[in-house]
Amino acid sequence: MATTTATVTLASSDIMDNSLSISNTSTLTKAGNSTGLPDTTGLRRKRITTIEPVDLLKRESEGLTVNGANKLYIKNTGTSTSKYATISIGDIGGTSTKLGRLYGGDWMFIPWAATKGVKESFTYTVTGEWAATDTLTFDGVIATSADTTEANFAAVINATYYPNWTTTVDGAVVTFTAREAYDQVTPLAAQFVITEASGTAATQTVSTHVTDGTDANADIICQLNHATETVIEYMAIYE
Repeated sequence: MATTTATVTLASSDIMDNSLSISNTSTLTKAGNSTGLPDTTGLRRKRITTIEPVDLLKRESEGLTVNGANKLYIKNTGTSTSKYATISIGDIGGTSTKLGRLYGGDWMFIPWAATKGVKESFTYTVTGEWAATDTLTFDGVIATSADTTEANFAAVINATYYPNWTTTVDGAVVTFTAREAYDQVTPLAAQFVITEASGTAATQTVSTHVTDGTDANADIICQLNHATETVIEYMAIYE
């Protein structure tokens, strides 16, 4: 198993009446035992040229253990004493908590709980009279019916790739689950557009929430106070 050590040194000759000299070293291990942290995102660099918030690390994409002994390193590689990057944990467009600012040359090394929110889910039921060539458009994707059987078309919907949703099927009922956890409005029936062949009467039933999503994801967000190109260096070491 990998062995990773972290060392921090604080030294000053004039911050207090006496000189300050603190140095600590820790071997990074999994929560509750002495096994070394096995995984890392690798050292990454992101060039940011906007004042809009940017995801550095999306916890769902990285496979981190929730409430594990994960560690996070971030550095502002710039040199400006007035331009800074604000680091937050949360969701862009949702709830987030500001950790603080990194000015040019500043860096941070902190534990990261990598908590996750709840993924929204709802059910879609194929009802009415469907015919071959009837289509259903949702999430920018078109699914085409092959015959008149409701369960068979539900299977077609289930086999279709949706950018923002995964699916499971049980008979004529398809359960949609959001790919990412965040608080959103359950899709309305109007968002499922049926295009019928001549003479058919295809219908549908879209449920209310099966699961109400929350935006409690602990994504790592960076936002500059300026639009000057800045390189942010970062890495997670995790279990």
